[in-house]
Amino acid sequence: PEVVFLETGSAVPMKTRNVSSTLVNISSSQSMLLDCGEGTFGQLCHHYGSHVDEILCNMSAVFISHIHADHHVGLLNILLERKKAFKSLDKPFSPVLLIGPVVLMTWLNKYNAYCQ
Repeated sequence: PEVVFLETGSAVPMKTRNVSSTLVNISSSQSMLLDCGEGTFGQLCHHYGSHVDEILCNMSAVFISHIHADHHVGLLNILLERKKAFKSLDKPFSPVLLIGPVVLMTWLNKYNAYCQ
C-alpha cells in the first residue's frame, strides 16, 4: 500500500497546509480516503494531474473520523467529481462505501434534498 498525505492538518485551508485528508492506495485499482477536508479534490488534482479521474474511480471507500468541518466538508465535492469521473472514463458507476458518524448521512441527505 501507498499512503499519500494530501492535507495534514489545519483548522482552515492555507497555502502551506490544508485540512485533513489522506489517500491510501491499497492496490493499483483500489484506494480509500481517510477524512475529506475542504480542498481535498484540489489536492488530488495537484498530486495526480490528468490521472485524477482514475484515482476517483478507484476510490472504493471513504472514512470520515468525525463531524468537524475540517474533516468532512470536502466530501460533497469528492462524491460529485467521482460521479463525473466515471462518465468521463465511460465506466459503469460503482458506489463508494462511506464509513463515518450517523449524522454524516443526515447531512448528505439534507444536501441532496435541498441543494441538488
